[in-house]
Amino acid sequence: MVLPNTIDSLLPARQIAKVMQEIRTLNNDGSRSPHVTFVRGPIVCTERSLNNPAVPSISLAYLTAYLQKADVSVDWVDAVGEGLDEYWPIREFPDYMAMGLTIDEIVARIPEKTDMVAVNAMFSGEWPLTRIMIEAIRSRFPSMIIIAGGEHITALTEFSLRDCPALDICVHGEGEHILADLVEALFKGTPLDKVVGIARLDDEGRYLENGGLSRNRDIDQIP
Repeated sequence: MVLPNTIDSLLPARQIAKVMQEIRTLNNDGSRSPHVTFVRGPIVCTERSLNNPAVPSISLAYLTAYLQKADVSVDWVDAVGEGLDEYWPIREFPDYMAMGLTIDEIVARIPEKTDMVAVNAMFSGEWPLTRIMIEAIRSRFPSMIIIAGGEHITALTEFSLRDCPALDICVHGEGEHILADLVEALFKGTPLDKVVGIARLDDEGRYLENGGLSRNRDIDQIP
């Protein structure tokens, strides 16, 4: 997990620059590629509306193909796909249930070798549990770079960053090329202000957004 000195001022409490420098040191010979773990959280429903929509995540499939084409190693932790028969009450929200892996199971399956975690946050109704999951990931990986994208993040970007201080960077809209550019910038140590389509808070809590909403109108360009 590494981040260069160019963004040290953005995340001083987590010493991201020091961590990213360690990865760059390990990759001096250029043989090591970045490693990203995608995390899809559990589904949220009320106790009276239990169901099991075991639908593969096409968005994470697109993102994975795009990153792999850019020579980025990828792992998944898919709480829904890996926990089809798991149902559990959400302690923080009475009368609501989660379907899929528990938060502890999700966090435990994130590889130690990963440089960044990218969280899929599609639905605002699931955001409170997604926030708890992100906080649990941060607790286990204090210096991990945590990125989030999806329709909830796109619609409520600044709110999400302020509501969840454990979240480092948000990706707007369809994130295939944006995430690839972001991973490259983080791994090589180039300034984040050159990456169009991301947002973050600086060390003084100011909201920073690079460019507007990006939509891919030619899906044939996606691997």
